[in-house]
Amino acid sequence: MREHRDSIPEGAGPESRSVAGHITTAASGLPRAVNLASAVGGGGEMDDDSAKGKPARLPSFSFRTDLDRVYLELGGPAPLRGSIDRNTFARCCNEFSLRKVEPTLRRFQKDRDIAKRHWPWVAFALDQYRFERNQLQRRGATLNPTEVVELLNDIRRSAKKLASSLGRLQEYSYSVGDPAAPFRKPHLAYLDQFISQAAAGHIAAEVNKSREHMAHVFFGKQSFLKQLIEVEVAAGEAAKRADKSLLKRKKGQADPALYDLVWRGAEIWSSLTGRVPSANRVHRRDSGEPYFVLFIQDLVRLASGERPSRKVVEISLGKRRTPDAG
Repeated sequence: MREHRDSIPEGAGPESRSVAGHITTAASGLPRAVNLASAVGGGGEMDDDSAKGKPARLPSFSFRTDLDRVYLELGGPAPLRGSIDRNTFARCCNEFSLRKVEPTLRRFQKDRDIAKRHWPWVAFALDQYRFERNQLQRRGATLNPTEVVELLNDIRRSAKKLASSLGRLQEYSYSVGDPAAPFRKPHLAYLDQFISQAAAGHIAAEVNKSREHMAHVFFGKQSFLKQLIEVEVAAGEAAKRADKSLLKRKKGQADPALYDLVWRGAEIWSSLTGRVPSANRVHRRDSGEPYFVLFIQDLVRLASGERPSRKVVEISLGKRRTPDAG
């Protein structure tokens, strides 16, 4: 123990630390650390600024993302149908990184470059799937037939009430003045004209009292009232024409967004593997799930969805439709 204490240099107290075999105090450690960092960054030689105790200049470098490398080194994403801009790909690839998606792609395509060129499309499909799933599964996302008819009737009643209220305000503004409230009539006229300007499509912070403008507002408001009456009539007729059998949703899978994911996944699968997407077991020599089903199941897992069965994938594949590319 004595030999150990004797080997500690003088001044090496609790605020001292060892750097590259040297003892530095808290007061002098920062410049020395900066010099060491500069020496490492410069290949072992300290520059003039470091020698003078100035902060070291950090080397400049450009950062390339995995998506940048797909465009620069591989010619961009695989040429699938549809046109997705690079900014959209970047946003989706940021959510579903290459490190996260590549294992699934390499499971079915051993060529890494081919797999990487399909990664942006998978990221886009997963982003769309997650968005659509959240939208379709949220409470009140869809209306049942009765709610659709009630909504149309609400539109009819609202149009009728608005037209009636605008007419009543105009009527009161032209009513006989009341001696007990001498300012009521002019103020009602002001309020009516203020709202009439908006109804005519000329909303403003104040009332324009020019004769020409007021005439223009009057005819514009009459046109608006006519439109409200037409909306009332049309909404009432629409409520009568609503076919509940067409509005009723058939009992289906718990994940309605899976249809579009299977459609997008089928296109990616064909390009990725050169094989036709199929959910039939005859395409496997063993009794395992078809490869395309495994592919879709992996995609759903990446988006934190519930694993679909082979039958559900088969039904979705049979109902393939063309979703919006964006």
